[in-house]
Amino acid sequence: MAKSETAAARDWIVGLEPGTWFWSKEIPGRSEITGPVLSRLYANKANGIWKLGRGLYWRGCPEGHEYFGMWPDFEVGAMMLAGPGAGLAGWSALHTLGWTLQRPAKSFICVLGRAPSPPDVSVVYAPSKNACRAELNWTEVTVLEAVALHWMSEEPWHECLDSIRDRSYANRLRWDSTIRPEKLQWAAEAEQDATVETLYMVDDLSLAMATLAEAV
Repeated sequence: MAKSETAAARDWIVGLEPGTWFWSKEIPGRSEITGPVLSRLYANKANGIWKLGRGLYWRGCPEGHEYFGMWPDFEVGAMMLAGPGAGLAGWSALHTLGWTLQRPAKSFICVLGRAPSPPDVSVVYAPSKNACRAELNWTEVTVLEAVALHWMSEEPWHECLDSIRDRSYANRLRWDSTIRPEKLQWAAEAEQDATVETLYMVDDLSLAMATLAEAV
């Protein structure tokens, strides 16, 4: 006997592996069916489903699981909600890359255009007007932010550059760590507050990444 649309939607949601992000529009079925199913599952905290913002959910661990009650990575959720051009900003960028030991009290997230409601009080959105960032990934935006604020770091530039050259920065990220040198340079040139020194530093990074790619 074929499953009902309601049962199929429920099975799809509860069948997700703990730690999975999903958008409500991804649930198979008609929205008039999947919407109420998701709402009921979310309302019952025993299911371990979190709502981070409009349409974005996280499948946590259900009651009885050893990690029940674990919360999602709000930084990741905030960047997903921010859309194209998102990345870590300010001190969050510096600290995550290992360019400073100063850990910010809140997570600062870049956003282009109007900022969505933050998924948690621990998150603050920082607006950017550089439309070129929409073609960058989270890592590239984070690096661009960190370079612009390197003057606030206690780490010498050559050590920060080494962290890119030897890819040790990648071990600190919780997502894809790809950096495309040409995209980074292109976006840096469109930054309104970019200084000559900042552009030189981005060139250094790009050269280091290009050299690394040739060696692989």
